[in-house]
Amino acid sequence: SIVRDRHGEVLKTWTIDPQVTEELLKAFPDICFDCSTPDGMFSSGSFEMHQAGFKKDSPIKRIVMRGMRARGGYHEEQYFDQSIGDILRHDVCKINCRVTSPELERDLKAYLAERSDRVVNAPFDPVMFEITDVACNKGEGVAWLAGYYGIAEDEVAVYGDGGNDIAMLKRFRHSYATKNASDAAKAAASATIGSCMVHAVPKHMLATMHKQSSRTIIE
Repeated sequence: SIVRDRHGEVLKTWTIDPQVTEELLKAFPDICFDCSTPDGMFSSGSFEMHQAGFKKDSPIKRIVMRGMRARGGYHEEQYFDQSIGDILRHDVCKINCRVTSPELERDLKAYLAERSDRVVNAPFDPVMFEITDVACNKGEGVAWLAGYYGIAEDEVAVYGDGGNDIAMLKRFRHSYATKNASDAAKAAASATIGSCMVHAVPKHMLATMHKQSSRTIIE
């Protein structure tokens, strides 16, 4: 939903209609929605509400998620207890949340299904919601970035393991799912490699670059 260059400068965004964001936040005041914008992460609830969504995770998964958030990059400064007006002052590109009850989860899924022509929920983990504009997905983002740098789509390799990777894995010829990926991600990819727990992705990247470098020298 936000494409940045190597220096963190914003190159491209796909924003959610402000009216859709406003309606969603008003419809579910008991959910802490984390609204990702080029200016930071603005949350509709408190830090305690945000943390409550992670209580069902195992201790190991909590540690992994904490590490991922710590490496999140330029947009990860987070502000809690933001009013709807505060949030709408920024371009909201993605809305994340975790719900704490089956009832809320059911109601939110039904609400989003009724608005499937405007927004899409494609989480990397089924326990989450990751809501973007219907035209936004990783495939579009990577394709746009490749075009920006003059790279043909056939020269792009992509890697994924979850629901928000499926459109990207389907789009590109050189697409790889990890062994521990969801079944849907594996079905969408052109090939499956090892588990990300043993660093299969960087190993595959290095092996690919080494093979291409060797071929160039021979030719």
